Amino acid sequence: MKRYPGRFGFFASLPVPEFDEAVDELRYALDVLGADGIVLESNQRGVYLGDERLEPIYAEVAARNSLVFTHPTTPFGAEHLSGRYPRPMLEFMFETTRSVADFILSGVLNRHPSLRLVVPHAGAALPVLVNRIDMLLPLLATPGDGATPSAREAMRQLHFDLAGAPVEELLRALVSVANPAHLHYGSDFPFTPVDACARLAQQLEKTSLLDDEQRDQMFQSNAKALLPRFR
Repeated sequence: MKRYPGRFGFFASLPVPEFDEAVDELRYALDVLGADGIVLESNQRGVYLGDERLEPIYAEVAARNSLVFTHPTTPFGAEHLSGRYPRPMLEFMFETTRSVADFILSGVLNRHPSLRLVVPHAGAALPVLVNRIDMLLPLLATPGDGATPSAREAMRQLHFDLAGAPVEELLRALVSVANPAHLHYGSDFPFTPVDACARLAQQLEKTSLLDDEQRDQMFQSNAKALLPRFR
C-alpha cells in the first residue's frame, strides 16, 4: 500500500474476542497505519456480528466514518454441518445470512447510522428472506422498546460485494432490495481461481439486471464513493 497508495488499500484484522485489545488495534490501524476499515469474520469464537460486546468496536468505526467488511467462516460449534460438502458451497452462505441478520436485528445500524457494513457474496440468502424477517419482527417487540429494526430498510443501508457467482438469480433478488449505489465488484481472488474470476466479471459485464450506468458504478465509482481516498 505504501508503494502504490492510489491502487491498494487494506482492512485491518482485529484480535477479537479480546475486546479491549481489539479496540486498541483498531485505533492503531485506522489512525496510524491508515487502514481503510476493519474486517470481522461472521463469527469470532461464537461472537456474531450482533453481539453487544462488539459495541465499542462499532462505536470507534462509526466515529471515524470508516467501515466494516465481513466474510463468512465455519459456524461456531457446528462444524459437523459443513463436514460433508466444501464450506464455501453452502455453509458460508448460511453463516453470512445468520450473522448479518443478527447485526440488523440487534439494532447496530439504528445506534450507529454512519457505520457502513460491506456484506459479501451479494448478501447470501438475505435478499430472499427480507420479507420473512420483517413479517416475524413483531414477535421480538416488547413494550418500551425503541424502533424495531427493519430488514428491508437495512438492506438499503448495507453495502454488498458481488463475489461468489450471484448472476443471475441472486443478483436479481439483490437489486430488488438493495441500493444500486451500494453494489461493488468483488473477485474473491486468490481464493477463487483466476479463470473463475474472469467468468464472473464477464457475466457482470453482460447481465441485463444492471444498466450501463449501474454497471460502471458497480465496477468503479461506487467503490470510490465508499473509499474516497481512491478518487
